[in-house]
Amino acid sequence: MSIFKWGKEKREKEFLQQTQQMASKVLELIKEKTGKDFEDTTEMERQITAVFVFGMANGLAMDIKHTPLEVETGMIKILISIFKYSPKQASDFIKDMITSLQTKNKNDTKHAIIHRGLDGYYSYQNSKFEQLGDNIINIINRLSRSRY
Repeated sequence: MSIFKWGKEKREKEFLQQTQQMASKVLELIKEKTGKDFEDTTEMERQITAVFVFGMANGLAMDIKHTPLEVETGMIKILISIFKYSPKQASDFIKDMITSLQTKNKNDTKHAIIHRGLDGYYSYQNSKFEQLGDNIINIINRLSRSRY
């Protein structure tokens, strides 16, 4: 194995670990604010949260100079391991999120949530967890039937 490949694998592993930590923190904050475990959330709430975490992962990727492909690969793993999507669902979902980013249609809901997730990344980095929790709950309240 070349040194370059080892370096890439290490970077991917670190990105995945950091993204998993962010996703876990977001789910923890949702539970604190709503009293709901992940298993008790609706599919809509899960999708909103996954799109938000994708935005956070993109913020992390910008900070550590990861490529879009590395973000895609890492997020597919997150969607499978944390959000419990099948590999096909995760792949389709990530493609849909990427399309939302590429269209740059600011009226697109996913595009807006991704950018709120990007803001959430900076809240996370600055340990502003109350602000981070309020951000995701505000989105869930606006877009789902749930009210917290």
